[in-house]
Amino acid sequence: MPNRKSAKKRRVKSRKEAEASYVPNEQELKTALEKSTWGKGELSQLLISSYNNIKISYVKAKPYVELFERITLSFAVSHNRISCSSYGELLHAAFFNRAFSNFVASARLMLSCQVTDSFSTLRSCLENGLYAFYTKSDSGLLTVYQNRHTSNEARKEMRRRFQVKDIFECLTSADSRLGQEARQLYNMCIDYGGHPNEWGSIPNIRTTDSGISMVILNADEQFVKGCFCAGIMIGKCVLSIFNLVYPEDFANVNMTLRIQHIEKHFKPVALSTAQMIRYLKS
Repeated sequence: MPNRKSAKKRRVKSRKEAEASYVPNEQELKTALEKSTWGKGELSQLLISSYNNIKISYVKAKPYVELFERITLSFAVSHNRISCSSYGELLHAAFFNRAFSNFVASARLMLSCQVTDSFSTLRSCLENGLYAFYTKSDSGLLTVYQNRHTSNEARKEMRRRFQVKDIFECLTSADSRLGQEARQLYNMCIDYGGHPNEWGSIPNIRTTDSGISMVILNADEQFVKGCFCAGIMIGKCVLSIFNLVYPEDFANVNMTLRIQHIEKHFKPVALSTAQMIRYLKS
């Protein structure tokens, strides 16, 4: 004879799981939001402002957005083309997926005008590319990386072997131009928000007669467009790094040609941005 209490618990659990996985339609969502504190609390107001900024930026910053789209497409078409027949290759695929995710997060932050915070995710995007290349260059490094959490000694060994200067030297030895570019972009991320440095903190502070005011969403034109350019350069750089990690897989999606197209279309955008910034500063 079936246990009624167990059956009831299963039904309650199934109903809760169904409720948790249910996605409301547009009208149901609108009604639910109207009944909530959405738009009234500080957080939701900031989220609404962020989303509105994204839509405005998407329309007004067309040349930059088109390059963001090109980079995102280059990541996307490669996503299911990566060989993955061992755990080591699985880790390299995970680095690629994180870099892709970081770039999308950065684009969302940049377009919303949450500029300084985007440099943290841009730095992470670059670091995932660098880790993928570094561990691909020496299988022993991949073993060190995998063993990181096994003991305190293993953790110290990883810190010793994964020094930033060593990673950049490894990349520079394979591609001098790319290694120098990656190092410059990494340092830029550190300066403008990847670390709590002055250049990443002061731009969001305003002095007034009554004291200071602080902003999270900074719509300063030269700062935002400068950040857009940084995001494009880092996205292109990371794709170039993974092009070394996956030469055969990426050849199937013409990655070298895709990167060249990004470079070609970025040059006039970078030039006009530099001219705009010089004009605003004069």
